[in-house]
Amino acid sequence: MRATASLPLLALIFAGAASAQSEQPAMPLPPAVKAPAINVNTLKTVTRTLSSDAYEGRAPTTPAETKTVAYIIDQMKRAGLKPGNKGSWTQDVPLVEITSSPDMALTVSGGKEPLSFAYKTDLVAGTYQVVPHSEIKDIRTGEQLPADPDRWEPDATDLRPSVSGPA
Repeated sequence: MRATASLPLLALIFAGAASAQSEQPAMPLPPAVKAPAINVNTLKTVTRTLSSDAYEGRAPTTPAETKTVAYIIDQMKRAGLKPGNKGSWTQDVPLVEITSSPDMALTVSGGKEPLSFAYKTDLVAGTYQVVPHSEIKDIRTGEQLPADPDRWEPDATDLRPSVSGPA
């Protein structure tokens, strides 16, 4: 009985596959292009260069990023490539850094007793809300401070930052 019941199902699957193969694609595919051979020595050199300490990890928004992009563009030019983004080798991509607060917690109430969850040990949270610009100012002097509290002057123990929202 099982084999008999699955025969119509198999016939339906094969019929669907055969009809899908006979359909024409909506857009014709471009002609196949033979990819150039990859020079293993060039690949090793580029990998060795970009992974060296001179490129400091290649992190975005650092001088190492600028150096890395310049190197890659130079390699593309040497390979005879042309820029493809309206004459530019690069494309602007907005970056966002979101840093969560280490003292963040979540409390859920409504049951018999509230439940509390601590950041890192009980929960990890993130957001898609991006504030374009924030300033932290010393309320005594009005001077703008680095956003990272670890970079504040160590002798400013009574410093209370004032955070202003989007500019």
